[in-house]
This record gives sequence, C-alpha cells and structure tokens, in this order.
Amino acid sequence: NVAVATYLTELNYGCLYRVHPAPTRSDLEKLRSLLVHFGLELPRASQIKSARLQKIIENFKGQPEEKFITIQVLRSMRLAVYSDQNCGHFGLAQPVYAHFTSPIRRYPDLVVHRLLKRALTGKKPRPLPLADLALHCSQRERLADEAERSLIQWRIMRLLKDKLGEDFSGIITDINRAGLVVELDDYFIDGLIPYSALGDDYFLKRDEKTLRGRRSGVTFSLGEKVRVKMVSCNPILRKVEFTLAHKID
Repeated sequence: NVAVATYLTELNYGCLYRVHPAPTRSDLEKLRSLLVHFGLELPRASQIKSARLQKIIENFKGQPEEKFITIQVLRSMRLAVYSDQNCGHFGLAQPVYAHFTSPIRRYPDLVVHRLLKRALTGKKPRPLPLADLALHCSQRERLADEAERSLIQWRIMRLLKDKLGEDFSGIITDINRAGLVVELDDYFIDGLIPYSALGDDYFLKRDEKTLRGRRSGVTFSLGEKVRVKMVSCNPILRKVEFTLAHKID
C-alpha cells in the first residue's frame, strides 16, 4: 500500500489515496480533559503523534478502564477517507498511503491497480475524476459500515430480548441528560439507565464526568464498571434500557 502510493506520487501520476487527517484541536482538548480525570496528561495538539495515543492505550492495558480509554482515544480521531490529494495517514504514521491489496472487494483498490498498470507500461495518465471517485467511495464506505453495525446490533438485541431481567456486567461510557449510558462487556451494545431508575437525587459534577447522589453521596464515573439488569430491549428501535444491579468495586 505504501510502496504503490509512493511510486505513483513520485511519478506525479495521480492516485486515489487513503488519508487519515490528524485529530482536530477540539477533539484533542476533550480527550485531554478526560485523561486528566484518570491522572494522565496529553501534550499540546501540535505535538500529538499517533504513537503517543497508542502509548496511552498501552498504559491502561489489563486495567478495568482499558476498554473505555481505548474507545475514547479512537473517538478522538477523525475518520479515514479516500482522496485525490495526499495528506498522509495519521493513524498509521505514514506520509503517503493507498488501498491496493484487495481489488476483488474494494473499488478504490481496483482504481489504484489500473493506475499502476498504466504507469508500469509507460502510458500517460488517463484523465479520471479522482476527486469524485474518492468522495463517492468514502460515502459508500460509511453507508456500508452503518448497515453492518445496524445489522449486528439488531441480531444481538434479538438474542438479548430473551434475557430480560438478567444481570450483565458493563462499563459507563457516557453521562448525559437522560442518564447513564452503559456498554455491556460481552455483547458490545449500549443501553441507558435513566435517572429515574437510580432512586436518588443525582447531579452531575462540574467536570461532567461524575454523577453524585445529593443524599446518598454515591458516585458514578466515566469508565466505571457496573452490574446492570435489562428491563427492556427493542431490536427494531435499537434501544435497550437497564436498571442498576450493583456497582463493581
């Protein structure tokens, strides 16, 4: 992938690149604020390299927060897309990159194969609407990914629908106005514990990463492990609702 993209670039032949822009400053600030909650500091945005983000994940390897931190680091990154303009691949730390190895299942790879074939035979570049192709392929990739995720969620929820009332272990991945969002450890779907199901007068602390009961003093924090009981599951709407079984110390 790197060799072919480099070769076509050096020939000034044109290429359908696979690019991955660096995270935005605002996304890095959100990640920095979150990591401070876990006792880690993040360098300034201009100094961030993909290896540094990978190191953060490695620091939590084997710890209860590993899954949560990994998800948050990945969410801080922008999506990789196809482009006729090379801007490098941040995640792979490559200055130039293209998809080349799977032409039987990915159209961008086939485009790059055709470009390389003409280049190797000494033919002049054929005028191609690479910018339009890049946009179209990126959009279709997103739609395919969304369809795959939706189908997987539907199949998992159909299975879980027969497990109403059972307990599951999970991790708090978000605290919002509706309640606590918990992702199940073994099923990779999330559901909501509404505030009404917590049974106390809870308020969100100023850092928006901890929920505290005014009367009980009980807290819930991002990345915390909990046991939940499933009270509803709607595969059609892709919605699951939990109540709290108990916290995991």
